[in-house]
Amino acid sequence: MARAAASLKLTPTELFARVEELSDAICPIGLERAPKPGRLRRRVADLSACRDKMAEWSRTAPEESAPVGRFCADVAGLTIDLGREVLAAFNGKLKDIGPLLSHWHREMPHIRDLSIRLAWLLDGWDYVVACWAESEGKERQEQCEAMEDIFRVLPLVPTREATTDLHAEKVRVARSQRRTVRPYEDWRTGERDLELIQRIERVKAKAA
Repeated sequence: MARAAASLKLTPTELFARVEELSDAICPIGLERAPKPGRLRRRVADLSACRDKMAEWSRTAPEESAPVGRFCADVAGLTIDLGREVLAAFNGKLKDIGPLLSHWHREMPHIRDLSIRLAWLLDGWDYVVACWAESEGKERQEQCEAMEDIFRVLPLVPTREATTDLHAEKVRVARSQRRTVRPYEDWRTGERDLELIQRIERVKAKAA
């Protein structure tokens, strides 16, 4: 550490503090060529596989459920595209650690922002992945119910990040099903759907 600090014109204490802070920011994502990918890299990969399965399912789904499946797959796809953009920028920043440590006050805020943004983009998708995985191999009706649960709590990309208004599109899809689906509400009564909330918690517990 002393030799490395000298080459970067830093004290060993400064270098150690910077490496520690950098490690904290990198940990949720992990390095591109690490033997084991970080949690958020794995989540992007898991979501990509889930998106493909939902899209494939929607091609043969019952007529009333197919639009819901396509919408969920499309939103997942947009999230994946944005997540991969963030990962590419993150990977680029970490290709050469030396300049990053030397230009710390200029570069480190970008690293932190990219790590936070990826976590924010992927927030809530762990439930979607786990819920759909749990429905695989079940009867078609149970899969339709799982897709409806996913649709009701789907993490939407904000309008400023998307080329279309996903909130408006979700309302249109819901109306095509002759009902308005609101997060955590029973579409039949408008009451808070406690059973759905309990199912979400059970799936999250299994996926943890």
